[in-house]
Amino acid sequence: MKKAAVDLSWLPAPDEWDFRSVTEVECRVACHWEYSRDIQLLVQAAIVIPSGNGVAKLARDDVIRRDVITKSAFFPRAWTSLSAPEKASVLGTITPPPALQVRTLREFVSRTNWFGGSKAELMERLSQGAYVIRPNFSARLGWK
Repeated sequence: MKKAAVDLSWLPAPDEWDFRSVTEVECRVACHWEYSRDIQLLVQAAIVIPSGNGVAKLARDDVIRRDVITKSAFFPRAWTSLSAPEKASVLGTITPPPALQVRTLREFVSRTNWFGGSKAELMERLSQGAYVIRPNFSARLGWK
């Protein structure tokens, strides 16, 4: 007797969760890429731009997209949806992050220039015990 097929239609597209095709060479950049995709909406919601009439509005994409990953013409497509030439293009323009990096969220955001001189109150909230950790997912510490 055959087993009934499992209904997986509730899952998002495999590009969003199946990372088996990511090579060791791509791993660090792909992790940063996917992390940036995940936090994009959170960052957009946190950044408010004052308007001329005193009413604040949410930030535009061009304000948010300031780090080397998010400036890519291919961002925010899923990393696994990129073609080999597109991945090579991204990898060729990015210096991969170190094997392990631990920073406060405030320091991370400051370095990306996402807030470009915004209010101290918001930056103070970001420094309240939040950290950004970038691990090395391979056994080796060197970048190929």
